Amino acid sequence: PIAYYLIKLNKNDYINSTNKDDVSNQTMIQKWLILVLLKNSFGGSSDSTLSNLRSELVSIVDYTKFPFDELNKKLGIGEGFSDEEIENLLHTNYKTKYSYPILALLYPNRDWKDNSYHEDHIFPKSLFTSAKLRAKGYDDKKIEEYQQYFNTVINLQLLADSENREKNATDFDLWISTRESNFKNRHSIPLLSSYGFDNFIDFINERKKLLKTKLKAI
Repeated sequence: PIAYYLIKLNKNDYINSTNKDDVSNQTMIQKWLILVLLKNSFGGSSDSTLSNLRSELVSIVDYTKFPFDELNKKLGIGEGFSDEEIENLLHTNYKTKYSYPILALLYPNRDWKDNSYHEDHIFPKSLFTSAKLRAKGYDDKKIEEYQQYFNTVINLQLLADSENREKNATDFDLWISTRESNFKNRHSIPLLSSYGFDNFIDFINERKKLLKTKLKAI
């Protein structure tokens, strides 16, 4: 559907356009693509689904704006996510099929054309082995709780190449103290009195609230 739309739009060098309306439209296309992937909208009878979407695209008179709502209506999906869907999205694991698209939704203002971004564990994953957690004196219940969340979207962020290399496996409480003032807002980092490893579950609970709010607003 996106390829068909771009052909009908028939705009030279559209992908590299910096026109305000074009950029807004490109963001809408990206958002729609992620939405239908996360909702598995093409998982069933894809041929008939594509045919229905093509019929909708053929009927459009003005192609200047991507038909986000019209295509969603044909697919029978809402434009946002339910509470249950959000819960499932947030528990998606690192570098699985949908982890990057979910994170992309949480960074709507990123320059996706000229930069590449990496999935990064906010609290380094190397700290969550059973042996290291036991060495900190954690009991089995706490170890299970820590390991339940460390590899999910709730503990992930997108960092640029250079930032990711610089951070490496640095403890988060040390890393965050070196960041500029807007870093927490940009990466949905909750305001806590301490970002020490013992506060990991507090961090997870508070960040989950922030991410839920962001996903509900889409």
